[in-house]
Amino acid sequence: DPPPGGYCEVIRPETQIITLGVRDLDVSRKFYVDGLGWKPKLDVPGEVIFIQIGWGILLSLFVVDQMEDEAGGVGHGEPPPPIAFGHL
Repeated sequence: DPPPGGYCEVIRPETQIITLGVRDLDVSRKFYVDGLGWKPKLDVPGEVIFIQIGWGILLSLFVVDQMEDEAGGVGHGEPPPPIAFGHL
């Protein structure tokens, strides 16, 4: 049982992965990697780029059309692509 305040010591409230659903991975790569000079930790062309943006924090640039396989149903259409936070 969690303590009275509701906080459980087993799962700390931390974010290690920030996922941005992007419509065009090449455009995103040009901005984050070529433009800002951030170094990818993993780059799977046409699918995903992982960039370490801080100690223990990854930015994941994921092709939005392929996010449904990983995250379930995601929004499509005119609104901006979805953003997801993950905990390892």
